Amino acid sequence: MAIPVHDNEPAAIHAGETIKWRKSLGDFPASTWTLVYSFRGTTQLDITAVADGDDHLATISKTQSAALNPGSTDQTTFWDAYVTAGAERSHVGAGEITISGDLSIVESAHDGRSQAKRTLDAIQALIEGKATSDQRYIIVGDRQLHRLSPSEIVEWEQVFIARVAKEESDRDKANGKSRRNNIGVRFVEA
Repeated sequence: MAIPVHDNEPAAIHAGETIKWRKSLGDFPASTWTLVYSFRGTTQLDITAVADGDDHLATISKTQSAALNPGSTDQTTFWDAYVTAGAERSHVGAGEITISGDLSIVESAHDGRSQAKRTLDAIQALIEGKATSDQRYIIVGDRQLHRLSPSEIVEWEQVFIARVAKEESDRDKANGKSRRNNIGVRFVEA
């Protein structure tokens, strides 16, 4: 089985995997222009796409994607794209990509929850009276969790519920899943 070629820049990838995408730039055909991507985050990477007819075919190798996120937690890396032809250069896009950590490099226990999810879990454990000492000392805002008033704890819980929901929605979108938050209701006459 061949590596799939995506139609656009991916929104999310896993460290250590090969990623390919085709970019069509009508005003900048690959027969005349060279497409370059610059990725910047905890590390940096520049790749040059190759011509595929008039389209540009970009590839991030498994070694390059592993270098973009050498850890086991998710990281966001920003990208910028431009084309060149001789002395001319034009910006053609920018965005960000989430790079999931490579769990195969983890040699000990791993907590894959995001910081927002860990904080939400700590807040909810504190509300239930089941917080560990580590959870009680998590810093929220500028104070330790156990020093917040009950009303502040409830306010922070709502903030982190929204953050976690956004993360889950973004992850689902990146994985091609849709979240349906609507419930359909139909009323009929009796």
